[in-house]
Amino acid sequence: MISFNINSSVKVKLTEHGKEVYREWFEKLDLPVKQQFQLPTEDEEGYSTWQMWHLMRVFGNEMGMECELCFNTVIRIFVYTAE
Repeated sequence: MISFNINSSVKVKLTEHGKEVYREWFEKLDLPVKQQFQLPTEDEEGYSTWQMWHLMRVFGNEMGMECELCFNTVIRIFVYTAE
């Protein structure tokens, strides 16, 4: 078993549905200065990096047994080791 801090980063591959959910979430933010929406940067394999707490905040209400997937079910977790 490993310990995981929800402030740590994970990588997910957003689906088209997930990208739309993220856009809708962003547009509902009450920002003091309106910013242009931008999808997260993806690596060469299509994964984007998120802090786990932020991933849960954005997609939490969209996750459940019969919900359309917002991201692929394989999540890459960064594991930090003390040197």
